[in-house]
Amino acid sequence: MATTLSITSSAAEDDVDGPAPGDRKKRQRSLGDDEGAVASTASPANVGLAFASISTDDFKFDPAIAAQVLAGELEWVFPRLPQNVRVVLVDPIGKVGGLVVAQLPETMTSRLLLASTFSMLEQGCSVVAVGGIKLLRSGGDRINIELHRAFGSGDELAGLLREAVKGKKAVEIGKPVIVHLGADHPITKSHGVTHLISVLGPNMNPSRLDDLKGDYAKGKLLLQNAYRAMFESFLRIVTDREADAGTSSADLLIANNKETSLRNANFQWDIPPYSAPSRTPPRLPGLSLHPYLAPSPAADYRVFVWFRTEEFVIIYDGYPKARYHALVIPANRSARSLRDLTSRDAEWVATMHRLGRAMAEKMHIKCQIGYHAVPSLTPLHLHVISRDLSSPRLTTKKHWNSFTHPDLFIPADYVEQQLTSDHGRVQLKALEELHEAELSSPKCYVCGLRPSGTLKDMLQTLRSHKCSRCDDDD
Repeated sequence: MATTLSITSSAAEDDVDGPAPGDRKKRQRSLGDDEGAVASTASPANVGLAFASISTDDFKFDPAIAAQVLAGELEWVFPRLPQNVRVVLVDPIGKVGGLVVAQLPETMTSRLLLASTFSMLEQGCSVVAVGGIKLLRSGGDRINIELHRAFGSGDELAGLLREAVKGKKAVEIGKPVIVHLGADHPITKSHGVTHLISVLGPNMNPSRLDDLKGDYAKGKLLLQNAYRAMFESFLRIVTDREADAGTSSADLLIANNKETSLRNANFQWDIPPYSAPSRTPPRLPGLSLHPYLAPSPAADYRVFVWFRTEEFVIIYDGYPKARYHALVIPANRSARSLRDLTSRDAEWVATMHRLGRAMAEKMHIKCQIGYHAVPSLTPLHLHVISRDLSSPRLTTKKHWNSFTHPDLFIPADYVEQQLTSDHGRVQLKALEELHEAELSSPKCYVCGLRPSGTLKDMLQTLRSHKCSRCDDDD
């Protein structure tokens, strides 16, 4: 017999800034035999995540912006999770939940449950995740109150958290603290909770330490990293549990991503001549390239599609920073940036790089092929750009540095080497360092020349100068 879990509560509905009652996205979810009904007592063998939104309570992060970031990270994690794994967003006062659900793709809305309390007994979740180091005191913000209410006084988990962070002068933003309770722990036995994940997010509250002073460009990146750390920690718990059951984590992720053998096995593509339009493309919603990935893009976008393969969509950059500038976008992958890639992605990423090199040959000009360490658009995309960097659209330090600074423009060859290394991840500098590099004084990426004068004069000098090292490089 199916058990029904209400994902909205009467106490929270009045505060939810989301779709109207009756809309498909404000719903009740029935958990039937296909997913397994929620047991009356959560079993440690059942993996599920109950988490609170990060930074939107004490840290005063704008709920609408936070919801946009969270929806993007849920799009990343859902394809990597088995269908029967519960993911519950605990939203006591309805600040974020409705906004998040409204931004999820239709195919994913049914995978996110909303709840107003941390009632593990009802929700069957074995992993609890919160932003910041919670449970260290009674009272506090609403999430802290709900945690104490769910676990009695909260003293048990509070003690474990204190032990986990002992000796640390500060808990770093985006670095998860993970507490494994163990099968014999009283809370595991009584509530089925086996792990606690705590991740500190960015602060927008001027009355608290480390206030970002309204810098939402930096705040969004930090919040994205915090959610990614939370979900990656949960993924490790899920895959470890599956491995214990006889399924490897690699098999699990490949199966859930529906990855098949590579097409275009001979790596031969019919690439038409390069012919970029002169007009400016329409603004992209949510800084996302997804309008180009539609099977039949709207006319204003379609004119910028250079060509397609079964796996990739290749577009002309709408704001080119050189005479030749194109982007290769994976058509059916969930990676948002280099930080999402793992060794499991190495094969299709290598195929994308081969395509990029073939495009450069078609252009008959020397090109840089690589990625931005701090991309301005999602999803992940590869830049194929001519070395001249001559464009009326290249006008700022950030524009120049993003294609020349070794920490900001990451070559395709380096990415392949990193993904096939022992650690299997692309090693990048910390975001704070990368933001500093974006605003550093422009210089030649070959010989190191750093001209003086106005920014316009500096860029003109860099484009036109020649020296022996630069001549050799050409």
